[in-house]
Order: sequence, then C-alpha cells, then structure tokens
Amino acid sequence: MTGNFFEGGWRVRPSAVAHAYYPSLDIQNIVYPHWVVSFVTDGEVELQAGGVTRHAFSGQVMLHAPHLPFSERSDRGGNHRWFVVEAANDHGMELLRLYPVGEVTTIMDPGKYIQVFDQMLAAWGDKEGAFREMEISSLCQLLLFYLLQSWERGGRTPRSLPASKNDKRFQVLITHINAKLDEKVSREQLAELVHMNPNYLDRIFAEKFRLTPMQLLRELRLRKARRLLEQTELPLSQIAVQCGMGDAAYLNRQFAKSCSITPGAYRERARLANQNYYGG
Repeated sequence: MTGNFFEGGWRVRPSAVAHAYYPSLDIQNIVYPHWVVSFVTDGEVELQAGGVTRHAFSGQVMLHAPHLPFSERSDRGGNHRWFVVEAANDHGMELLRLYPVGEVTTIMDPGKYIQVFDQMLAAWGDKEGAFREMEISSLCQLLLFYLLQSWERGGRTPRSLPASKNDKRFQVLITHINAKLDEKVSREQLAELVHMNPNYLDRIFAEKFRLTPMQLLRELRLRKARRLLEQTELPLSQIAVQCGMGDAAYLNRQFAKSCSITPGAYRERARLANQNYYGG
C-alpha cells in the first residue's frame, strides 16, 4: 500500500447510517453520489452492478461505487448495517479508488465490526451529542480500516469494475514517488513512467489533487524531513540525503520556505514539546 501518501490526514464524511430489516429484498438501479458500504448482518443477497453479478452472505460487506447503478435482491428476510461515505485524503484521492476493494469482502471479526457500527449508529441518532461529528467520523474511519484490513488479509480480491485509466496511472505514479523520496527524480521521468506529456500530466494531476506530481514529491520529502527531525537525532546532512534534498543548505532553504522555520528550530521545538508533555 502507498501508505506515506495518506499521512496528511483524512476526510471521512458519512451522509447516511442505518440498520435496515426486510422480509425480502428487491431494489433496482439505485445510485448514490458516494460509496455505499453495506454489511450483511443476516441474509443472502444477489447484487448486480455494471453487468457483474455477485452473492453476499452473513458477515460480508457489499461495496457499491459512486454514480454506478446497482441492484440487490433476496427471497428471504435479513438485515444490513449500512452507511454512505465520502473518504479522501488531503489531496483529494479517494480511499476506495486507490485501494480497489472487491464488491464483496468477508469481515475478519464481524462482532467487532457490529459493535463499532452500532456505536456510530447511536451517535448518528444523537443530534445534540457533544463532539458528535468527530465521534461519527472516527468510528466510520475505524469501520473502513476493518474493511481494508479484511480485504488485505483475504488476498486482495480485486474489484470487477476497474478504476479509470487515469486513476490506475495515478496509483502507479504515487507509488513510484513514495519509493523514490531519497533519489533524484525529474518531471520528465514521472511523465514517461505513465506515458504522458509532462504538461498534460501536470494539468490532469493537479485537477484531481490540487498540486502537480513534482509538488507532491516536494511535499512528501518535507513531510519525511519533519518526521526525521521529530523522531531522530540524525544530522541535517543525513536527513537531506534521505529526503532527496542533496545537502543541509538546500534542506534549510526548502524547509524554511515551506514551514517558516529552520530545521534546527523545528527540531528544538519538537523536543521541548515532548519534554513538556512527558514531564521530562
């Protein structure tokens, strides 16, 4: 997984949360603007989307993509715990676009999933609860983590309906950038990697992420530098090399320009904050 790309934070925004019971099920061509995550608590469901048919059973999650009509059918009674969610990082990359979780995923620990979902449902119904939105977002993010973890350990069954061609190219590009933070990388090399003209790549990448590939590379390098300053005693010269910035002088200039503080001052501030917090 391209984990480094997600360290900047998440926006997890559920727009519907419900526990639905039914004696039988027959819904046709339903469309939502965001991802639908539906856990089959009890039952057996036939689902269709994009001409692909799947079956889901108790303990499995059905995942429906945004703006794609889907149908669900069952001749027997059952119940689902479901929610609609928008989940993206600071750059606008959708979680479930980057990680193509299959339409049906078996949850490793259904009891834990149900417990967290029911907490989220209770918070959703408590319209005046203190810190309600924060609680709902945190619990929803935990459910998405359980889904991704189950998908990962279950062998990463791919989605039958592929992401767009550009989404696949962006995934390759972001993975490459994360792997090359300590190496020399050029704009032309990145464009060649995904078989695009550099100007065209800059434009369509910025439309989706609000920054160009080279700007993303610079931001991730600075983020890595901040982490090394906070967590290690490495000299600036070594941090510069590990972050692909050549030498300490260049690191100083880029860091001060981006963070409005020198690397040395940033490290000292982080050290003092840790001492104050832990009473050191």
